[in-house]
Parts: sequence; C-alpha cells; structure tokens
Amino acid sequence: MSTPGRIYQPNDTTQLPPPLTFARQELIRTLIGEALLPGPHGLTKRIGSFLDIKPQDHVVLIAPDPSSSAMTLTREFGCSVVGVMTRPKQLERARQRVAELGRKVEIRAGSLERLPFRTQRFSVAICEGAFAASEDKTSAASALYSALRERGRLALAEPTIYREMISDELVPLFSWLTPFTGARPAGVYRGILGERGFTDFIVEDRRQDLARAAEIARQKLMLVNLGGEADHLPSEDVEASVRLAQSMLDLIGKGVASFVLMTAEKG
Repeated sequence: MSTPGRIYQPNDTTQLPPPLTFARQELIRTLIGEALLPGPHGLTKRIGSFLDIKPQDHVVLIAPDPSSSAMTLTREFGCSVVGVMTRPKQLERARQRVAELGRKVEIRAGSLERLPFRTQRFSVAICEGAFAASEDKTSAASALYSALRERGRLALAEPTIYREMISDELVPLFSWLTPFTGARPAGVYRGILGERGFTDFIVEDRRQDLARAAEIARQKLMLVNLGGEADHLPSEDVEASVRLAQSMLDLIGKGVASFVLMTAEKG
C-alpha cells in the first residue's frame, strides 16, 4: 500500500478547522467517535471466504464487541467462535446476543496482548479494531502467533493513519478519537507481524468503507445541527463539530486515514 503523496493543508486561513474545545471533543466522541469504525463485521463474510473458513475451524475473534461478527461467522460458515471482548462494559449484553447459537459462540472479556487461552488452540484468528488499539503491538503479535496452530490463518480489519500527513490543527482530533488512538500505517502492522513470524501477507486498502462511515457521521452531525438535538451546547460548538467532521472526511478521501484488510499465515 502506498503512502499518501501530499500533506493536507487548507487553502487559506478561513478554512482552518475551529479550535478543539472540550465541549466539541465530547460532541464528536458521542456522535461520530465509534461510527468511524466502518462496521468491521460488514467485512466478516469476505474474511471468512478469503480464509476459506470451514465448519471444523475454531476461530478466535478479538474486537471491542465481537458479538455481531461472531454470529455472522457461525451462521455463514458453521465454525465455532470464541470472541474476546476488549471493552467488556457490555459483556453480559454481548453474551445474551449470541446465546441462541449455543456452544458455537462464546464471549469472554480479555485483551489482545494476553489472550486467556492455551497456545496453538485456534485455526483462525481475526482482529477487528483490536490490533490498532493495542498499546503493545509486539506483545499482541506474539499472542496471536501463540494462539494459532501451525499454518493457522490471521486476518486484521483495522483503521490506519499517517499522522505525519495531517495538519497540526487536526492531529489532536485524530489522536483523541477512539478508533484512531493507536492506529498506524498498514506497513507498520505488517512489519510487526512479519518480525514475529507471520508470512504470505495480502493487504487490501478499504478506505471506501471508512469514507462511507465518515460521510454517515457527518450527515448525522448536520442533522443534529439542524434539529437542535444538542441544545445543551452552544450552537457554535455544534457548527464547529460539523466543520471538524468535514475536515476529517476530506482527509479520509485523501487516504491520510484509511482502513485495511490484511491476511497472513503463521509461518
């Protein structure tokens, strides 16, 4: 995947993004923060087909909330799935969602760096927004490697970002938004995984998915602005948040922020 070729710079000072006040950050966090993860479970069927998942496969799926993708995998491919929920506040709700599938799907709380399993248990590992969010990607790569059986298959569906290509005014915004806090270029992910022993990489740029998510988020903000749904905030804060979302959409269109689908094999 090539690095974006130019730095985003507003054409004149009238286009500079508004200041990132706390109120504006909170509004963006509430309305578009999680929305900028483009529903990784929408890629689950593609991942399952690409990895040729079979009913006999045992899959570990690591995500902030793996329940939707776990259900998709089981229903589409007949495999068993253990979901590791990295943000366990809604753990019981996630477990209730998958209860109808019985023993085919299990949801556990945990972290990518310290998976609560014995080694070489799974034939397939899938990360959705978990590898980018990891604060210790080297340990995360080792945990994935250890969890997989010999020749096990790995798939990442993760946000990426080229921070050096973002104007100084917008760097704090991308750093602050949850999906992008730990995001790096796709080449960094591949390098870390390769050093651990993963091979046979295939990388697919999915910026179109992120662009669609950003557009939906921007429209949502505009509706809030027009509909007065944020009456507790000054109108200038809501308007500023809409402008910030548009700036983010512009950056995504330039490939500065993107989304990657990466597959590999345990060497």
